[in-house]
Amino acid sequence: MISIEAHPLLLPPALMSIYEDAKITYTTGNHEEALNINERLHEAAIRTECVLGQIVSKRFIGLCQYRLSRLQASQASLNAALALAKEHGELEQQILGLPANLWAA
Repeated sequence: MISIEAHPLLLPPALMSIYEDAKITYTTGNHEEALNINERLHEAAIRTECVLGQIVSKRFIGLCQYRLSRLQASQASLNAALALAKEHGELEQQILGLPANLWAA
């Protein structure tokens, strides 16, 4: 059996709180509200200059947009997250962003 473990996100506490709210909301199926929370997370990550927060929030914005059938916006968000991860050498986030490459297929 193959086991994959992701390292815990190392976000500042204020960003982690927003991230957890977004994650819980997403898992309940309220993708519109999860999108709004992830957009707040992205704005806060930019304000605090937290690159990992920017990558994670963009990735989850893309996932929410996908669930809401906003496919072009989803593609743009996922590609932006992947580009930012590559730019900053965030290998784990690059791997998690691989589904964005499926858009090119």
